Amino acid sequence: MVGAFAMIAAGNQLVEENDIQDPAHEIADALAVRLSREYGAVVSPNGGRRVDGASVEEIADTYSSADIVVDVQTTNWNYIYFPANWARYRVIYAAKLRLVDTRSQQLLAEGFCSRVPEYTDDAPTHEELVENGAAGLKQELAVAAEYCIDHFRSTVLDPKG
Repeated sequence: MVGAFAMIAAGNQLVEENDIQDPAHEIADALAVRLSREYGAVVSPNGGRRVDGASVEEIADTYSSADIVVDVQTTNWNYIYFPANWARYRVIYAAKLRLVDTRSQQLLAEGFCSRVPEYTDDAPTHEELVENGAAGLKQELAVAAEYCIDHFRSTVLDPKG
């Protein structure tokens, strides 16, 4: 258990020292722009307010000036070596999307996304992930964000294609 806490602390330090951003923000912004284009909704910034893990009612109350809230929360992100090749790593990312109607305080839609890459010969090493300000890790998280944006667009925003 002590080892797990040490790993979490090291991960938090890596994130802080290298200014690694939570992909949830990028995902929410991209989906909000999509809703804006499709339905003429006005996109407004959240002013830095966050209600991670909040109930639908708390989200509706916090963002009462909006009609619809695109709430994206990262539920898991980490990197780990492949079981068959300890020299190569994959970045695992998962997120949850909720669309909330603030007027009715109702959940309009919900979805989940998970990206767990399969092994490839060019999967990054630990050093490639963390060197140069964790550029490799940032790139892998950007790929995961794009994956989840596409996933949420096709399964939640436009499930019929």
